Amino acid sequence: MSSLRPSEIYLTQDALEYPVTKKILSAFPGAGLFYLKHPRELYFKPDKDPLEVSRAKKRLFLTVRKSSFLEKCPGTKEHLCCNYFVLKNVVGCDMDCSYCYLQGYQNLSAIQIYVNLGRITEDVEIFLRSFPEKMTFRLGTGEFSDSLSLDSLVEINAGLISLFARRKNAYLELKTKSCRIEPLLSLSHGGRTVLGWSLNPQKIISSEEKRTASLAERLKAARKACEAGYPVSFHFDPIFHYPSWERDYADTIEALFSHVPAGKIAWMSLGTFRFYPWLKPILKKRFPGSTLIYSEFLRGSDGKFRYIIDLRRKMILSLKKIIEKNAPRVPLYLCMENERIWLETFGALPEKINGLDFIFR
Repeated sequence: MSSLRPSEIYLTQDALEYPVTKKILSAFPGAGLFYLKHPRELYFKPDKDPLEVSRAKKRLFLTVRKSSFLEKCPGTKEHLCCNYFVLKNVVGCDMDCSYCYLQGYQNLSAIQIYVNLGRITEDVEIFLRSFPEKMTFRLGTGEFSDSLSLDSLVEINAGLISLFARRKNAYLELKTKSCRIEPLLSLSHGGRTVLGWSLNPQKIISSEEKRTASLAERLKAARKACEAGYPVSFHFDPIFHYPSWERDYADTIEALFSHVPAGKIAWMSLGTFRFYPWLKPILKKRFPGSTLIYSEFLRGSDGKFRYIIDLRRKMILSLKKIIEKNAPRVPLYLCMENERIWLETFGALPEKINGLDFIFR
């Protein structure tokens, strides 16, 4: 069961008929219950009221999704996109990372759960049938929430794993900072579900990633996933610059490969810290002890602040070297970077790199 204990539950009238709604309401009988006519009743401006972001993590909003659950990952035209597709069944997270973009992106004062989950199967099937089987897609639920932390409430992963086990042209990635994988270990996945972990040194996890699993817990869970036959993935994104970053990330990568055989890894990604301007006042108010934003940043063409290009190149090359020493054949790619960085760190654009053709096409 999730550690979340909501103080308030909001819902629209049409959400009442769904099993997920009934389960959540019965699980939290002490929570205040409020009916809404429209989600706008929960709208707020995160940069104007940062502390409301904290309160939102203790509330749930249950509603019916009218549009497709499937969306293209929200990349930007200025940077190369890895052609990822998102299954948007939850928006919001019970974990609390200081740098999380959802603090400004999400303008509802609650974690939003779409309860008409039967539609997801239909949306995925329609999407995948529209392409030939020789094309391979990656779909995941971890862009707008953690894929595992709330699954004891919504119980969507088992059905999705079963669905993707029957597909030949798609992988499901469940991306997480938790270690709650026990319900998945006995499922028949056919190697088509990838369990993915976002990783950082324990120093960053302790100071900036509240209510998440420790590095040791994540790596232990990854090892269990491999033993259950799952392919796994790892995402060093965002990578942070601080005095001992190079040694700490090297130690983290070495710890990773002491737990997980390279042959079990489906892919890995690298991405340095970047943020929109509105994150700064939110982070300062909610995490006054954090120093992440007090570095040298330049504002890029996409409006985000990033480390200067020489530093980004150095950070990427440092991690890339250690990863490739341990796993030279694992597909490794950059997230949200421009052509110049690709050329200066990988020596080529992704479509010219062996192993990345099914990701960047």
